[in-house]
Amino acid sequence: MKFKCLLVFFACLVIQIQDIVPMKFEDALSEGKFEDLTLNTPSVIELEYFGVRATKAFKVDQKGKKGPLKEISIKFVVSQDDCELEDSSSLYVYELSLAIVKLIFSEKDQSTKLNGTQVLIQVEQGPDNVIKHTVQSPRINPEATTLQSNQHLFRTWPFAKYEEYQVEKLPWINPGNKSITLSLQDIHPQDSMYFLVTLHKRVRDPYTYSQWNSGCPNSRGRLDYGCEIFVPFQVCIPHDGLTCDYLPNCAQTTIPNADENCSAVWSFQNALLLLIYTLAAISSSLIILGCVRACILRSACARSEEPATDRRPSGIMEYLSNSLPRRPRNAPPTYDDAVKNNEGFEPDERPPSYSQANSPSLLSMETANEVSPPRVSDSVRSEDPSLYPQDPPDYDEITSNSITLNRALENHYNETVPNSNP
Repeated sequence: MKFKCLLVFFACLVIQIQDIVPMKFEDALSEGKFEDLTLNTPSVIELEYFGVRATKAFKVDQKGKKGPLKEISIKFVVSQDDCELEDSSSLYVYELSLAIVKLIFSEKDQSTKLNGTQVLIQVEQGPDNVIKHTVQSPRINPEATTLQSNQHLFRTWPFAKYEEYQVEKLPWINPGNKSITLSLQDIHPQDSMYFLVTLHKRVRDPYTYSQWNSGCPNSRGRLDYGCEIFVPFQVCIPHDGLTCDYLPNCAQTTIPNADENCSAVWSFQNALLLLIYTLAAISSSLIILGCVRACILRSACARSEEPATDRRPSGIMEYLSNSLPRRPRNAPPTYDDAVKNNEGFEPDERPPSYSQANSPSLLSMETANEVSPPRVSDSVRSEDPSLYPQDPPDYDEITSNSITLNRALENHYNETVPNSNP
């Protein structure tokens, strides 16, 4: 029964892993995840693969603001420190992604969007591989279930399937030659845009890391989070600040991304630990209960040897006494019970009683001193031991013998002592 309960508990954890938690755009907005793009925003922003520094979220919303922004261009690159740490022998490569979470064009620009705000994306995948995109599709619902590739999602690595690479190891490309540039031109005051840029690590050799640790390396003492499941070239992001932050940081076309499926993130990392802790707690409880029960049983046995009292035993004592071993119903009585009830010690035949015919009527002083109750001979004793113990003489017989003895003593005294009367 306990084993079945554990199976049900583990099945609940697996079901929890499969739960889908939608991206919460309003929560991210209320927590200040998005920074305003202004004229003071740097034209080049470096992303560092460490905690929250690995992602940047911005917004362009000119409603109600004086001096609206007309145009801006920002280039996102890998930090210089990360570039110096990587070379051709590295086990991973750095990649960049840009995801447009929300994009609203003004109503008058719906038919001819190029006459309003122009959104231009330039992706540099290498020194000789630069791809330019023009965004024309709005994204009104930030929690829609898909992100259109090359319209709302842009990456420095291709969207092709892993099987199409036909390579055993990803080539190394200098991360300094990878970048994503966002250009906004003719920004309309009624238009708005919310986007984020994330720095990733991709494992170059699929056989370097086992699938047990999601295929991601350790980053500053902690295992990175793997965005994919059972893939040869895993996409990794830092755990701290990027998982469960209401924003899609895994650069996946499906919303929510794996890092925002918070129940899955929590379950994958802690399901086994929780199961181990639960088993340890159950085992400890059983051991403690066993020790308490053993102590109570010893106390109950000690009390059973003491004289019985009129106090009624408590419920727990009755329960424990019922658990003690019992004698069979047809077992012979114990020695103590037999002595107490005189069972098994009653003689089969009573001895003959005394009578006055067996004793003299007058006894002398010498014979009186030698008077003793008659005894059964040793032969009779050995032949019939069941005669013992014998019942004492009747009370009337004892009284008659006493009177006769007293009279004999009185007569003997009168004969030996002269009468003092004249």
